[in-house]
Amino acid sequence: HDHDGGGDDEDDGMSSSIVRRVQNKVRAAASHGLLSSNDGFGYAVVDDLLGKEHSALVQDSFQFLARSQQSRFQSGLLEASGSSDTRVRGDRIMWLDGLDMVTHGDAAAAAAASASAAGDDAAAGAADGSAAAASEMTQLMQHTIYHTLRDGLRPRVQLASPNFAVTDAMFAVYTPGEMGFVTHVDKADDTDPRCVSAVYYLNTVDAKYGGKLVLHPPPQARDDVDGGREAIRISPKSDRLVLFWSAMSHEVTPLSLESPSDRRALSFWYLEDMNTTNDADDDADDDHDGSLFSPLREFIKELPS
Repeated sequence: HDHDGGGDDEDDGMSSSIVRRVQNKVRAAASHGLLSSNDGFGYAVVDDLLGKEHSALVQDSFQFLARSQQSRFQSGLLEASGSSDTRVRGDRIMWLDGLDMVTHGDAAAAAAASASAAGDDAAAGAADGSAAAASEMTQLMQHTIYHTLRDGLRPRVQLASPNFAVTDAMFAVYTPGEMGFVTHVDKADDTDPRCVSAVYYLNTVDAKYGGKLVLHPPPQARDDVDGGREAIRISPKSDRLVLFWSAMSHEVTPLSLESPSDRRALSFWYLEDMNTTNDADDDADDDHDGSLFSPLREFIKELPS
């Protein structure tokens, strides 16, 4: 089954209406996508998550980030070796958290000041708004979508309490002509806390050029008599969010050399509660300063993505 193009919704502007829009879309994705199958092959494709206007701001923001902080990109690592191997995985990645957004804001402010001094008010405005859009998108993924998923997946799945429930953002770029990412799983075993994988596409790549996310059905979803479930092939499309269980086998197909653009995406992993907790624990953790998240962050960075 293929997911290529899709319709566009009217944009509501970045406001509480955007938050409600995202909540409604993700709530439906949880109930009708992730939880729709009992064979472990649940997934959801959410198009037009933010709407045209704000998704364009987010895309421009991450393009600016990529240009201004090229030195922070690294080759994607493999869990088994802790090293990169372009025969297996061809992306370049940058890990982002709240502190990165402050740095990004400093770079944007400097660019805005430089453009303003040169009399380029349009460029100054674009640079000045860049950090805000990137920060808002990260917060949306780490907070709004997390809380909506947590509520939508209960009681079948219990995500971890807020300060321990979502990884840093992984900004990944695949270049035309380079390797994709061979078939793998994010959650290798029961000790891995990753539960739901999320990919938000920052640009559109025509289906004919590749760069697709391919979700493979688990063994229990295959039926030799009836042919079983088919693999799902999802093309990168700007403002498209894909959610799937982290234990699902998946791959990224190579981007052909003829592609006129890179494939850019933002990924997060929502973590399962590895212990038995209750809502009182969750409420207590809401007030935590998050300082204990650092060891978990380092653990996640060692896992395949």
